Amino acid sequence: MAINPIDLQTLFTQMDKIGKEQVQQTQVASVKNAIQQDISAKKNLEKKTSVEETKAINSGVVGVKDGKSSNGREESKKKRSPYQQDKDEEDFTEVIRDPNLGRRIDISE
Repeated sequence: MAINPIDLQTLFTQMDKIGKEQVQQTQVASVKNAIQQDISAKKNLEKKTSVEETKAINSGVVGVKDGKSSNGREESKKKRSPYQQDKDEEDFTEVIRDPNLGRRIDISE
């Protein structure tokens, strides 16, 4: 079967249409990829610049240990009287005071 010139004309026009569609499809894919990269870059930048709220580990009160073992403290409490034990519990928190604070009174006017 021979190919007629009219058949060639229709084939060339169809091939032209198909070629244009394929170019558009590849361009759409590259544009989608670029948009996704922009979105991910914005999310990463926002994540880096934002401040996240920390989660509380324990809901109870957290204290600072002074380096003494709890066993040594308990043994010394057992040897002391109940009054001294109450006083020791009050002294558990260390207070730092200035020796000159409240010692001098300025009476000049």
